[in-house]
Amino acid sequence: QPRVDELMGDVRGLRVVELGCGTGRHALRLAAAGAHVTAMDFSEGMLGRARDKAARDGLDIRWLVHDLSKPVPLESASFDRVLCALV
Repeated sequence: QPRVDELMGDVRGLRVVELGCGTGRHALRLAAAGAHVTAMDFSEGMLGRARDKAARDGLDIRWLVHDLSKPVPLESASFDRVLCALV
């Protein structure tokens, strides 16, 4: 986590996408730090857990179900930072 935070830098106001977000560990922290986060995972179950955490913490995150073995359905160059960890 400290290394990811170091690499991502100050994310306040930035558009960040996390590919393969699982239960939202990084997405939640990034949103809490002020980023506009889109988080994507193939598992509806994992995203459900992440959504619950975000709702509990009052965080606004865009959640997408998607299999990363297929082209990502996001516009090119539409994010300031991209995170894809342990995928």
